[in-house]
Amino acid sequence: MDFNFYPFGNAFYANLESGDCPLSCTVEGFYSFYNESSPNPDLWSACDDGAARSCWSEKCGAQGSLSNTVCTGGDAVYQHGPGEGLADVVEACAMDAVGSENFLLWWPFIYCFEGVELSAAYPAYAYGVPKSQAMFREAMFNGTQAVNGSSFRAAINYTMAAAQQCAVTTGMNWTYIQACADPSVGSDGQLQLGARGEALEAENALATVKLEPPHWYTPWIVFQGSPVWLNDDDLWGGSFAKNSELLNWICAAYTGDLPEGCPSSPSPIPENFLTGPPPTPIPTETPTS
Repeated sequence: MDFNFYPFGNAFYANLESGDCPLSCTVEGFYSFYNESSPNPDLWSACDDGAARSCWSEKCGAQGSLSNTVCTGGDAVYQHGPGEGLADVVEACAMDAVGSENFLLWWPFIYCFEGVELSAAYPAYAYGVPKSQAMFREAMFNGTQAVNGSSFRAAINYTMAAAQQCAVTTGMNWTYIQACADPSVGSDGQLQLGARGEALEAENALATVKLEPPHWYTPWIVFQGSPVWLNDDDLWGGSFAKNSELLNWICAAYTGDLPEGCPSSPSPIPENFLTGPPPTPIPTETPTS
């Protein structure tokens, strides 16, 4: 089975210097899609640079006209804040540490990092604001390294602490991952990365934007060349395929003796999961702030 994983999500690059796909929306000094900096989800608000991302997707996609250098120039803009972007880079660095082809070595780290350590305190890893200050202080080693919960530095610290915990748990080379990501706050107030982390981020950005069929949303699951859509006509009102269903479909497509863990009589993927609206992002107006 061939498996590719590109940790970049719905992010994009703001080509500010070239002026091709500019944006102007910021939250707490850094570029973002939404303002989720409150621990109360009811207070979250839109900071939508969807028009800029749609522009980037069009001009940098498989049929786009801009060069790879321009497409990954400027600052990366993350859907849920700089901590989310750092989390993607950390995952890329973990894959790089053992070789991206060695799925069985790096996937346990991904599962621990994104599925266990970060999920409990979302959106702390994105913006530095946990669901409660008590949770944040506990996560930051009982308060000894706690910083202002709404600061950019908090997001960096929390994300790296979670990554280190998972590296220890799964036996990954934390020294390599840390040096690869090497996060800091740049002079422009945006996330700054180590040279290797920055290169990997650009690689995953290009791999994502040039996917065929084109990437539309996250998670973007392509199975045997077809995107696995939600299972009803209302794209955002439906529900994603369950993990058990995806495993079942993979097993049904597998040739030869079924591997351990597959059901004895797996069913192929239903047609309604493979059809859907064309994957073209709809540009939205970009507000100023």
